[in-house]
Amino acid sequence: MAAANKTMRIMLSSDLDLRIRRGERIVHVRQIPWELFTDASERQSATNHSQTLDQLNGRGGVAATEAIALISASTWQPMDELLAHRILYAMGAIYRRGKLHADQQEAA
Repeated sequence: MAAANKTMRIMLSSDLDLRIRRGERIVHVRQIPWELFTDASERQSATNHSQTLDQLNGRGGVAATEAIALISASTWQPMDELLAHRILYAMGAIYRRGKLHADQQEAA
């Protein structure tokens, strides 16, 4: 499932995009490493969206809140968009340090 250097695109709401374009310094991510997703994420993608992760990515990606649900293999729940971006930012930083991989999530 994982592919070297492959990423999932993260979409911004129009409000967040406007705030960033206005120059507000807001933590946000535009993509996350594909390795954060598991086989359970793929199954959850089918449940939540009736699409594969590749199909979602090909259509422009997912919102930060949707990415959290897919990574945690859970049904989407309302969440503050800024909080979701902060969580994804932290997960990306941990991943880049070599501390977080999907295979470690499944073992937990």
